[in-house]
Amino acid sequence: DELWLAEKPGKLTVGLKKFGSGNSSHAVEFRVDDRLQETRTVNLIGNTETTLDWSPTLSPGEHRLEVRLPQDDLVADNRRGAVIRVRDKLPVLLVNGKPSGEPWENATDLLKLALAPEASSPFAPTVIPESELLSTPLASSVCVFLCNLALITDREARWLADYLQQGGAVVICVGGQVRPEQYNQALLSPDRELLPARLTELAGDPA
Repeated sequence: DELWLAEKPGKLTVGLKKFGSGNSSHAVEFRVDDRLQETRTVNLIGNTETTLDWSPTLSPGEHRLEVRLPQDDLVADNRRGAVIRVRDKLPVLLVNGKPSGEPWENATDLLKLALAPEASSPFAPTVIPESELLSTPLASSVCVFLCNLALITDREARWLADYLQQGGAVVICVGGQVRPEQYNQALLSPDRELLPARLTELAGDPA
């Protein structure tokens, strides 16, 4: 639900299962904030799960989505719901490891442009210097980009690991300043694996 954008259809997959033999048809209700949005007639096959996709378009804020079946003898399993947080834009955090006063010389300049080339972009990038990584709450961002940081301290690695365990995403953009062995030590320790593989020597344009 962190990636559900306002005024754009999302996707919710619903699983329905009829226990016991025999087939039957049911009217399935799809509701947003307890308001009926759609009704479908679904044929359920005995002892078989049927999946339905629902793609409502929602306004910004929190919404309760609910799917209901007609009442039967087992009331508890006739409805299922979820609370969805809908955003205007997806906030992303760009950590600048190579600050510069010259245009297009910051490590984050081109990435920021790629993510938000115009006002209608679904992304809202925020750029911070490397020195502010530990003092910046990460939970409000759907993704953190580490752009050409020379090194990552053990405290920063633990900070990032906690963010990942909470459902966040981290993209590591290596560059000429990166110290591969230090990255390996900080991000591939016995208690954390934040790299898909060990880094070796630098290759290509070091800029």
